[in-house]
Amino acid sequence: MTDENKIKLNEQGEAVIKYRVNYYETDKMGVVHHSNYIRWFEIVRVRWMDGAGIPYAEFEEQDIITPVTEVKLKYRHSVRFDEIVTIVCSLKSYNSVRSVFDYKVYNENGTLACTGSTENCFLKSGKPVILRKVNSRWDESFKVLLKKK
Repeated sequence: MTDENKIKLNEQGEAVIKYRVNYYETDKMGVVHHSNYIRWFEIVRVRWMDGAGIPYAEFEEQDIITPVTEVKLKYRHSVRFDEIVTIVCSLKSYNSVRSVFDYKVYNENGTLACTGSTENCFLKSGKPVILRKVNSRWDESFKVLLKKK
């Protein structure tokens, strides 16, 4: 990962990124297509993990993946091409088997455009795993950041 992609979590344990909306992410009405918010959630969630000291690349090196098992979104305001949005990710819950992340997307005027959440589980070689049993450091990092909520 390049240095410009590394982030530090804020005092609340949130990852906050700025993102310029690409033309291809919009629909015929000039509004961001709804499917892109899920992509943005993944971008900021991976940055959150990096900032938390548990880089996703390390997960993959140990054959652990974190598939999304549930997504929730609520659209509140349109976002358009070339706007710079702010995307915020925070850990809502964690129990060594599953994690839930909350997201907020703000348009460049600071208006809340979308809220959402994802639930992820942990799999190793395609089978469910208890994270504290495979990497106690990762487990502790999740727990410490959960306390910041």
